[in-house]
Parts: sequence; structure tokens; C-alpha cells
Amino acid sequence: MTSMGLMMGVKKVQGKTQKMDRSLPITIDPAFRSVSKNSTNFLIWRVEKMQLLPLAKSHYGTFHTEDAYIVYVAAERGKIASHDMPSYSPRGPLEVHIHFWLGAECSTDSATMAAYKSVELDTYLGGSPVQHREVQNSESPRFKSYFKSGIRLLIGGVEFGQSSLRIVEPRLFQVRGRRSPVLLQMPEISWRFFNSGDVFILDTKDVIFVWIGKFSNSLEKLQAAKIAKKLMEEHHALSIVFVDDGKEMDLPQSEKLLLGVYLDLNKRNLVRDRIFDDDKSMEILINSKLKLYHCSEEDGTYKVVEAKTGPLHQSDLHSSDSFIIDNCGHSVWAWIGKHASMRERNEGIRNAHGFVKKKGYSAGTPVCRVIEGGEPPEFKALFLSWKDKDDLNFGFTLPHGSYKASPKSATVKLDAASLHRPLRIQNGSMESILNIIDSKMEVWRVSRSVLKEVPFSAVGRFYTNDCYLIHYSYNYAGKNHHVLYYWLGLHSTVMEQTALAYHTVAEDERLGGIAVQVRVVEGKEPPHFLHMFRGRLLIMQGDHSDEMPRNFMLQVRGTSQETTRAYQVHLRAASLNTNYVYVLKLGKDEQNYIWCGRKSTGDERDMAKHIAEKYAPQHLVLYEGQEKETFWEDIGGRDIYSDKRLPENPVHCLSPRLFCCSSPCGYLKVEEVVHYQQTDLMPEDIMIMDTWETLFIWIGAEANQEEKRSCIQLAIEYLKSDPSGRDVKIPIVLIKQGHEPPVFTSFFARWDDDLWKSHKTFGEVRKELENAKPTIQVELKLNTGPAFDFEDYPKYPFHNLIEKEPEKLPKNVDLLHKEVSIANECAA
Repeated sequence: MTSMGLMMGVKKVQGKTQKMDRSLPITIDPAFRSVSKNSTNFLIWRVEKMQLLPLAKSHYGTFHTEDAYIVYVAAERGKIASHDMPSYSPRGPLEVHIHFWLGAECSTDSATMAAYKSVELDTYLGGSPVQHREVQNSESPRFKSYFKSGIRLLIGGVEFGQSSLRIVEPRLFQVRGRRSPVLLQMPEISWRFFNSGDVFILDTKDVIFVWIGKFSNSLEKLQAAKIAKKLMEEHHALSIVFVDDGKEMDLPQSEKLLLGVYLDLNKRNLVRDRIFDDDKSMEILINSKLKLYHCSEEDGTYKVVEAKTGPLHQSDLHSSDSFIIDNCGHSVWAWIGKHASMRERNEGIRNAHGFVKKKGYSAGTPVCRVIEGGEPPEFKALFLSWKDKDDLNFGFTLPHGSYKASPKSATVKLDAASLHRPLRIQNGSMESILNIIDSKMEVWRVSRSVLKEVPFSAVGRFYTNDCYLIHYSYNYAGKNHHVLYYWLGLHSTVMEQTALAYHTVAEDERLGGIAVQVRVVEGKEPPHFLHMFRGRLLIMQGDHSDEMPRNFMLQVRGTSQETTRAYQVHLRAASLNTNYVYVLKLGKDEQNYIWCGRKSTGDERDMAKHIAEKYAPQHLVLYEGQEKETFWEDIGGRDIYSDKRLPENPVHCLSPRLFCCSSPCGYLKVEEVVHYQQTDLMPEDIMIMDTWETLFIWIGAEANQEEKRSCIQLAIEYLKSDPSGRDVKIPIVLIKQGHEPPVFTSFFARWDDDLWKSHKTFGEVRKELENAKPTIQVELKLNTGPAFDFEDYPKYPFHNLIEKEPEKLPKNVDLLHKEVSIANECAA
């Protein structure tokens, strides 16, 4: 590494970068002839003897650890992509992704072949697909989302052949993952691979054992039960047996005897405690910083020079160049501008992988290449500001493709009740249904850790040194609804904020636990909160007072009842700003003013008049530059004031993203659910729906009690860990399972209120399977040939018994019951 940055040895061709002549015919591998450029499709090829061969669709989702694969995904933009999706000609544009997957024991030649062929396929498709490098055990959430029923990782490679999948040999699997489970085959059947934090499946020819680690989580147990049932159906096993960690000796005699054929129960002490090392690869580091690197070629050498440390903005990228974005070693992205050379497109992912190696990051670090204009949501989310062409910005961002908006729909009117009311679309614009029946608002403030009711005359005024609880209740469609807002002043104490959180939970419990809770920080009030006060919300300085001060000056920000708040500022000329409108009350009616800055808008002036009608009904309207000298005298004399507009919130038209968040061992674990559906909201979990401007926390009915109590802190840690540098003070909305408002359910393509009535917990699934299993009888004498006791059969190491050709097996091995010849710890 030089002082100028990271350098990688990639030489130029004939002294300068060569651009591809698009008019020349492109040589394409015959394997890619099945790819239609104008149709959705999902295809997988495997590298076999340095050739690409299509994988049978019946084996999609199964990968061998010694192999390399290419996965091609073309889906209609905004639609769910999966391994079993239909092929059709879409109405809208295609979103194309190319993944090349490398097994942990894959050879260098196979890995190189997969990477090279991915570039060839990309070139054939015009260089626009997103390219991903996937490594076993570090697969991206997007890759795993294609296989909702899970991924199987089997030991071995091509020599095992696809036909080997139909031969059932005793195998031990570890189950990992909460939604898209990974079934990882262990090298052998041995207690030394077990740990108490995971679930393991011992798949034999006749019986499937599910071993439940004492510290395993409920979702992994549920997934293991579903996988066991699927395995039983695949090869017609007789039964599923659940084994609890530490209670192996409590099994019925026949089940214990059969388990002992494969695992020596006397060596059960080899089981390790739970292991967190693998999970820590999912950790998002708190306050981590993005880094942007500019890529260029000089003197025959490819240079990568650090250009900026986050937060990043879309404007930091330039169409004529290529860049590398380093997400603190968790992922590395190569961004190629639309005017960059074809060589930069083709070598983008290779250069990014070279960057990973130069930095000394893990070989499993996800590496992706994106082309300008085709950036996926995961990439856009790294930037503090991002706006696609023709995108509009809404208070709550709606799902991509949910409706076609017109320019008039850029402002969405929402009040607290609209959290629960369905939205309707009329004439291309979106409106909330505003028929509120029996609405009621109660407001309290925290005073010495207890709640004190705010009198009606003071409702709508919030003081920056205080904290408030607002209970908004109303009746809609014959049903009572409740929203609990807790508002935090920027200068309130930690003690007051803690007390407010306690009182909010207590009030929710008093209401039966059905209220929507909304955390609101001063200056970040959402539209539905502002609309409750009809554009007259005031943020005052200092401590709470039930009476307005005799003299004050308010800076008005906003253009409607859904966006307006007024801030008290010091009563002096220096507080003015040419971009804003001010309301001044000076103790006498004839000395009240509305001062309009030269750069303020008509809508802002209208909202200032709306506020003045209540707090300074008799006033004079003054425009900047037309003030009389008496005005300056009333506010203490002329002074220099600002002409700079205060920074606005960054525009980010990002599609909603769903995450599962937890803190299993003291660090934040985040797992994105790509192509999410309502079924991904598991009752055992706590989920985060990130709409950029608002964070929704969905709390499952059976979620961990500790995580329920700390979910707000969990959400704050999530925001702190966001590498884009987003403000942690955005609104946070708590929603309980079964009480989801339409403003949340609208982010899902389909929503079924009765979905969870059919949901079964792990305990229920286990009970069903155990009640259905037959009684297992283990015969120690076999009827094939001469009768022997189990102990009389010759014993051999497990690896000697997995041969498929009978002539290669040791002598005296029963071909139909090879398990009785397993030696050492696998023998009973």
C-alpha cells in the first residue's frame, strides 16, 4: 500500500483501457443458450470438469462443499424471486442478479471458472446485471431468500453426482438460520460436532433423530422439525425422534438403543457449550464508518485510493468512474458508472475481491458489483441520501409498485387515527379517510418521575427540557383504537426519559396491551403526530409552564398541518432568518408581528398566520426590507441575521426493508429478510420494518420477554449501527402482533388477518409428530442370511462404509444394513 492508497497489479492493454466494440459478436457458452433476455427465469449451473452443466431443478437448493455454481435470477422489478418462480414475459423491467457460489472446499480452478463464466453471462446480457460472489457459510440474505424452505450443504463434490442424492446414507446435519435454514452436513457422525446452542439432525435410513440443544432458539427448533418432516417424506422414513440435550438416557429403550448404533452414549460429554463465533459474523458494529474508494488506472497499475469516509451521498458517485464502497469489512461493493469502460464492468467484481484480499478481510466477505441505474436496495441503503429518477418522497414510504402516484400525491395527509385506517386512492392521489368518531386526546408530562396532566389550554405546547405522554384514542368501524406517543425533549434528562418509558408501558398494559406506541424525539415529529395539533404545535425553550410567556418569538417551519411546527427562539434580531416566517408577541396587541423572510414561501406564511390566530390574533404583517424603525426598536435593535436555510432531512426514496433483530449475547445481530412476506413475521420474533423516515417494530406474541422489554433500545442500536450515518432520532413505532394498523400492513403485497390462527409453535409441531410416530422395534438379529447378534457383525470406520460400489466395501458388510458395521463411538 502506498501513501496514495491501495494498489493492485492489473495491467492495461496496449497502454490504455480498451472498450469493447459492442457490434462484434459475443461468444457465449452453450449452457447459457437457455437464458432469455426478455423473460423471468431462475437457473443454476454447476462447474463439472471445467464445464458448465445445468443442475436439475429437483436439486435446486442443494450445494456440495467441493463445487462451484452459477445462479441466474431474472425477476420482474418489485416481485418476489425464488427458485420455483414461473417463467413469463413481464410487463415491467427485469431485475437481474448473477451469483456465483463457491463451496468451502472448492478448487481454485472451479472457483476461477465460475467467476469467469459469470462475467461471460453478464457480458451476454449487456453488462447490466448485479453480480454477487457468494461463499459457503457467508451467503447473502438475498441469496438465501431464493430458497425459503432452506439450503442443504452436502460434503463432497461432482464425483458424488446428482444421483447420489437419492441414496440415503446415515448423515449428521447442523441446522442454522431462522427463516431460510441451512442444513449443513457434518464430516462424520460424532458427538464432537454437537454444541448446545444449535439443533442437529441425524438422518438414518429408517429413523430421523432431531437433537435439540438446550440453548437453541425456538425458530431454529421449529425449522429443524419442518426439515425432519420433509426428510421423512423424501425417503419414506418410519419415524421422527426428538432428543433433548442431556436427556439422551431418558429415551424409550428401543429409541435409545437405535441412537446408540450411531452415537456412543457414553461419549456424550464431548458435546460443547453453545458457540457464538459463527453468529458474530452477522454482527453489525456500532458507529461503524463506510469508506468510499475511487478506482483508476495509472502507469499500468490499478489504483484504489480512499476518497471519503461516510456518511456517503449519491452525489459522491460519478458516472465516468468506478468506485469501491467498503462497509467496514461486512460487505464490499464495486459501483461502475454508466460511462465507465467495458473492462471496468467485466473486472469490477474481481477488483473488489482483490480489495478484500489486500485488506485482509475474511474470504467469505460478500462482494457485489452494481452498474449505475441498477443498484439494489441493499446498496442504496448505504447512502444517507439517494433518489431515483421520477421517485417521489412520502412521509411513510410505500412499497415499490403498490400504486402509481401523480405529482399531486407528494403530500400525504395523515393524523394519529390514520395509523389504523385504510388508505384509499382517488384520481391518482392518495388520501387518508378522515372520518373520526369520538376521538379524544390526553396529555401528561413527567414531573419528578411521575405523570402530571397538562391542562387543555397548554395542549400543543412542548418544552425542550421536558418529556410528555400523549394518549390518542378514537372509535373507528365500531372498534376502539389507541395510540400512545411519548415525546422526548432534546434537553430532557435521562431520568425523565426512563420514567416516561416506564409510564408508557404501564399505560399500554392498562389498555390491555393493544396500543400502538410511537417514540417521538423533538424536531422529528411524524406527519400524523403534527396533524393532531392542526399545524399549531409549538416547541418552547426551557421548562414546562401552563401559561404562555408574555413576550416571545416563534420561527415557523412547514407548509401544511402535517409538516408544521413552530420553535421559540430568542427575541432579538439576530434570531431572524431570511428563509423563514416568524410570529412575534411583544405584550401589546398593537405590537404583534408576522415577519416574512424574503425567501419564505406563501404556504409558510399561511401557516404562520394560522398560528398567530391563536397566540397573537391582532398583528401586523411585515416583509423583509419593509420594516419600520419601531419594529427594530421593539426587538432590541438591528443586528446581523442569517440567510442560510437550516439543513433539511436527506431525501431517500428507498423501498421498505424488513429485518429480524436480536441481541443473543450482548451484541446486535441483524438479519435482513429479502423478498419479505407476511409469513416472515414469526410470532417468536421481533422484527424491524425500516422505511427510512420511520422505524416500525413488530412484536410477535411469543417473542422473548427480555427482547420485548428492550425492543426500543434494540431499535436505537440498530439506527446507531446503520453505516449510512442516519439520524437516530427518527420516529419509532411499536406494533403488536394482531393489532397491525394499515399504515404498516400496506407494506406487504398481501395481508391476512387470520394468518396466525393456523401458526404452530415448535412445541405444537413436536407434539403432533410424536403422537403420529409408530412404536420403534429394534431387532438385534437380522433375517438376511445367517443370524448374528449385533456385536458379532464386523466393525469398520464410517468413511469405509460410504462407498457406493459393493466391490469396494469391506468383506462381510450387509449391503442393506451397513449401520450395524459402524465402528468405535458409533457402535452401541
